[in-house]
Amino acid sequence: ISMREQLQKTQRWLAEEQAEKETLLGRVDGLVKANKFFKEKVVTLESTLKLQREDEQKVTQQIASDQEVIAFLDTRVQDLEEEMSTLQSQHSKLQIQLDSTTHQNSKKVQVLNDMLQ
Repeated sequence: ISMREQLQKTQRWLAEEQAEKETLLGRVDGLVKANKFFKEKVVTLESTLKLQREDEQKVTQQIASDQEVIAFLDTRVQDLEEEMSTLQSQHSKLQIQLDSTTHQNSKKVQVLNDMLQ
């Protein structure tokens, strides 16, 4: 092989290696940019996840608080219903007494009227 052919062969090899080097540098640059993008994306997602967890905790606390209020109000409603039932019963008894007393008094008034005549 002549020196000229050897030089051309070496130059072709060098050009191929430089082209491959450029290709690899482009790939490395792309990978670095992709890595940076995904790191930023992970940071953003972690931040979003943290906020969602805080919101979930607040909602859970609000639900627990609401359940306490509901339980208190249910108990209060039951107490008031029992009190209302007792008052209705007392009202009925008092109405019966009133009717009876009114009837007795009207009889007494009638008797007194008859005696005065």
